Amino acid sequence: MNTENYISKSLELHLFFGRIMKEHSLFLKAGFTPVNVSFSEKAEYYKNEFEKLLSHTVALSDGRISRKVLDSGEIVTEFTFNAERQTEKLTGIPINSNITKRELNLSSCNCHDIVNRYVQVKTLNQTALRLLNGLTALKKEILDRVLGCQMFTMQ
Repeated sequence: MNTENYISKSLELHLFFGRIMKEHSLFLKAGFTPVNVSFSEKAEYYKNEFEKLLSHTVALSDGRISRKVLDSGEIVTEFTFNAERQTEKLTGIPINSNITKRELNLSSCNCHDIVNRYVQVKTLNQTALRLLNGLTALKKEILDRVLGCQMFTMQ
């Protein structure tokens, strides 16, 4: 894979999966009972970190992803912003919808200066892996506790 493809494909994947991981973290947080405040705080941490990752991805992505991906609806749709507002209202969990607004305004690949993004995208990939490993470990711990009758969640 050449550098240009590495950068654009990495960014496209982060735009898709960053949102999903942010949402997984939000749903985890929403499902904890008051007795599990430490787990709620951990889920909030991951939600915030994935929001930061997604925000950084959006900044790196403008003009560097394909029109096909932008038009596919896999990143955001015209319903995403309102869904976030309603989720925030019903859960009381803050959601950074400015990210969604920025995603809706992304432009497609003009491929200028894309090679200079290599180091930034490589760092983004490493950050994403670190966060995913942490969230996976948290979810495993939750599952083990639930299966061992040591925790109750609304999940």
